[in-house]
Amino acid sequence: MIPKKIISYVLAVLILFFAFFSWQSVDRAVFISGASDFFVPLIWFSLFFVCLGLAMLLIKEKLFLSIIFFLAISLNFFFVHNIFFLLSALIGLGLFYSAYASIQSDLLLSIKISAYKSVYRGAYPMVLALAVLISSQYFFSIKNIETKQLIPKLESNKVMDQVISFGFSKINPEFKNIETENLTVDQFLGEAFDMILKKQMENGENISEGKSLEEINMLLETQMGKELTQAEKEDVANFVETGKNPEQNLEMQAETKKIAIEQWKKELSNSAGIEIVGNEKVADVFLAMLNKKMDSFSEDNIGEARESSFFPAILAIILFFSIMSVGILVSKIWIPIVAVAVAVLRKFGIVEIVREMREVEVLK
Repeated sequence: MIPKKIISYVLAVLILFFAFFSWQSVDRAVFISGASDFFVPLIWFSLFFVCLGLAMLLIKEKLFLSIIFFLAISLNFFFVHNIFFLLSALIGLGLFYSAYASIQSDLLLSIKISAYKSVYRGAYPMVLALAVLISSQYFFSIKNIETKQLIPKLESNKVMDQVISFGFSKINPEFKNIETENLTVDQFLGEAFDMILKKQMENGENISEGKSLEEINMLLETQMGKELTQAEKEDVANFVETGKNPEQNLEMQAETKKIAIEQWKKELSNSAGIEIVGNEKVADVFLAMLNKKMDSFSEDNIGEARESSFFPAILAIILFFSIMSVGILVSKIWIPIVAVAVAVLRKFGIVEIVREMREVEVLK
């Protein structure tokens, strides 16, 4: 049987180790471009939570554990240099102790020990403590950062390419068949034009139906963005006389397609804020458009809030509720891990569950 003090010291070291890297992961997410904003912090905080849960179950010395809580939270001051963060630290400390009291109370009152049930009792204040500490660290870290730096920049990667492809398919089911990962703008716009034209043909749409020859010519000139030559007008007249759709003229199709693609590229250039030649990856162009929209939003709608120092607080509040939502969800995974860890420790004889007789008072 391993002495309880050794178990306590090992858990204490692990808590401090994971606490430091948890706070560091938040700091890196704020200040280092390209650092993981979600998955790396999630891993570190998951390990931190599991070790905290084990410590709250196995360590009975209140003073010793309170000191560990205090030291774990104090490590955050390596990254947050603001005296007002002390208030958040005290709230977090109180919530950790509340979680510990709930877990120990459940252990004391339970006839049969259930690590899962006991940790579940303390999970909510633990998640709340982490939400307070993380959102406070984030708030004090971004207070003096320019607004543009706070707005995330989307970067091209395989995951983002899949998201864009999914978005295209939702806009138009026909786009499901277009592979956007390595598709250039010219290729994408060309395929989009062909699909639109094919759809019109399948639906039997005929621009000549119910229109005079002059109206048809004007409509085609609008679509092509130029005046029809005399030869083209004669071709249109021949198509109309035979009852065919003038858009089925292959030469006109090619010309209309070319002009339409050029016009669409101009519109995309304006939306993305970059000159689009046509050989750019379509995913990169749409990311540029999204980034420009977010920059525009920050300048138009966030400027006043940023100047009055409300914007960092708004972001911190949003982060707080996001962490609470994610934390409560992920704790359904963390709690069983703690229970399994206790079962493994029992299996190897590191901890044990014993039966004892108790005298209790009851009202009759």
